[in-house]
Amino acid sequence: MEVQIVDSGGDSWSVDSGESFSLWLSSHPGELSINPQPHEDETSLRGLLYELITCESVKTVLRRTDYEEAVVAGRMAAGY
Repeated sequence: MEVQIVDSGGDSWSVDSGESFSLWLSSHPGELSINPQPHEDETSLRGLLYELITCESVKTVLRRTDYEEAVVAGRMAAGY
């Protein structure tokens, strides 16, 4: 549910790296690839995401952008 960004030289960035993505990106020009990376505590993360998508204000935004059904049905979660 997280991603790892890898540059053409094999250097990578992820949320866990603790470095600002914009700072990392500015010093890694060229081709980039995105790799899925499992979260350490996927159960907690899924619980948090469920709370977010069931929150009325978030549901309102999703509804207004026509994403609510896709998110609730799981069609936007790559690989799941």
